[in-house]
Amino acid sequence: MEDRSPLFEGSKEALRCYESDVPWRVSSMQADIDRFMRDRREYERMERMTRMMEQQNRDRNQDRDRDNPPPSRSYIPEPRFEASGPIHSLYMEITMEHPYWTDCRMEWDAPSFNSSYPSTEDYLNDYREMTDELYELARGLMTLLSPESPEQHIGKGADSTGSKNAGDLSVRDAAGEIRKFKELFDAGIITEEEFTAKKHQLLGI
Repeated sequence: MEDRSPLFEGSKEALRCYESDVPWRVSSMQADIDRFMRDRREYERMERMTRMMEQQNRDRNQDRDRDNPPPSRSYIPEPRFEASGPIHSLYMEITMEHPYWTDCRMEWDAPSFNSSYPSTEDYLNDYREMTDELYELARGLMTLLSPESPEQHIGKGADSTGSKNAGDLSVRDAAGEIRKFKELFDAGIITEEEFTAKKHQLLGI
């Protein structure tokens, strides 16, 4: 589960793989990240200017009396991106119908944004790695429980017996595709508008 929403649910009948809306929710935070990065760039520009002026003052006043140092500059707080990701935790629960074995529950912290340089692409990469590991764990447990049981993919664009790649494309492969188009954008092969349109298409928004 991610928070209280199921990702994978195994039983004797099937391994159910649910489509997540996390990629869409992360993408919807892009405007807030863009605003923060504008503030961050302005802060860094002001810091560079201030350091240059301080160095120039030091160069001009090398012979200044040590008892009369130049006034200290005013403190400018560094911008920090405080918004949390769309989910807080990932869980795995195993319920066992056995007189001696007890149920098991494990929890992992969900990915988080870098507070200085947040990136939806980095977040989605981390999210995909974590959910890929959870899928492999769920698939391994199903192999022990009921190796002949099929996978059922539940969500937009997935039929009830689709393969892992077909059913989970938006969750597991969108970040990789976005990364490829970002490289094209950085290389100047596609425009920012084309990159943004493709990213929205891959995330289904």
